[in-house]
Amino acid sequence: MRRHTGKWMLLAVILIMTGSLSRFIDPFIPKLVDFESLLVVDALITDENATYYCTLSRTTESLDETPERITGATVTVMDDLGASYLFSEEFPGVYRSDSLSFRASPGRSYTLLINTGEERYESDPVTMLEVPGIDSLYYGKDTETLDDGVLHEGLRIYFDSQKPVRGTYLLWTYEEWWKIRVPFNKLFDYIDENNIIPVTEPDNVMCWRQNFSDEIIVRSAETDLSSRFEKQPLLFIASDQADRLMIQYFIKVKQYSIAKSEYEFRELMKQINASGGDIFDRQPFQIYSNLHNPDSPGEKVLGYFQVSTVREASIYITRREVDSLELRQFDYGCDILFLSPSDDFPNKPSKPVTWTQLYNILLEAGYIFIDWLPAEDGTLRQMIFVKDYCADCTVTGNPNMPDFWVDME
Repeated sequence: MRRHTGKWMLLAVILIMTGSLSRFIDPFIPKLVDFESLLVVDALITDENATYYCTLSRTTESLDETPERITGATVTVMDDLGASYLFSEEFPGVYRSDSLSFRASPGRSYTLLINTGEERYESDPVTMLEVPGIDSLYYGKDTETLDDGVLHEGLRIYFDSQKPVRGTYLLWTYEEWWKIRVPFNKLFDYIDENNIIPVTEPDNVMCWRQNFSDEIIVRSAETDLSSRFEKQPLLFIASDQADRLMIQYFIKVKQYSIAKSEYEFRELMKQINASGGDIFDRQPFQIYSNLHNPDSPGEKVLGYFQVSTVREASIYITRREVDSLELRQFDYGCDILFLSPSDDFPNKPSKPVTWTQLYNILLEAGYIFIDWLPAEDGTLRQMIFVKDYCADCTVTGNPNMPDFWVDME
């Protein structure tokens, strides 16, 4: 699951500020005189044969500060039969289960127990409900007005699913991967103006990029009387705004069952997102959490202990399939610079420069040397540069192909 540390901090500010604040015309940064550091818990267990994680931290007075990680805590999950499972600290503030000894089961109830050494916390018991499978995952051509106010065309991902038999609330997350190729190959390496060596096999030409959903997608089965979720929109990809659809795209969707209290919690988070992160837009908020301090009932705890079965579906989309929809293509914006020391170029100093100085200045400015043009006598006449992301895919991606990846064409 995604981490929402910034949003937890924002919720902390909301809890500390009163709900009677009026709007301010001038910019205003609240001074938190009575700031109280709150425990933040992010934990999820599923029926997957996998390691489960629990992250513990504390809020800070400023969104710019790094949250304090809670180390040395004892983290345990206990089921309704009295069995307990200890989590070990893998990284500071990150605790993990042992997948060989603990796998959660549908129908069981689980409680999260945390002992920081100074305080102890526990969750409400949460029953793991069955979740139906995702029947189909597919796409279609669509349009959407984005934040720039312009109507863009692209792909919209949809899914069909049965509604849950027990429980009426579902949550969806997704993970994206896509293959990219740089528009320009690096054809030469520059040593000095008299030594420019051909590159026989250019490196970092093909990479993969990854993205996790950062939006909150929840639905209540109570909102309509149908027995299925049909053609539910998941996300929109503007074809001319990102490189996702240039070669091959992959998306994996996970579907979770959630309790009513968690649904209300996620809806609260959606409201904060919709307000653009402005705590004065929507006041007051009521915080929902299933965690508390049994020794200090009035202490506020941020986060949620989520227990759910999970079902998933995935789909590849190839460039040929995208082309069949006649969508506008993404433009990398790779301007080519043909330069000599006498030309104007980014960060040019006032005094004359040599070829090597030109090369180093452009390198520091985020450009890559890819080629050169000779003069009539064969000496260097111009150097050719592009922005680094236009000739080195590792600037934005990973050159290692994911284990699951299959090239469809």
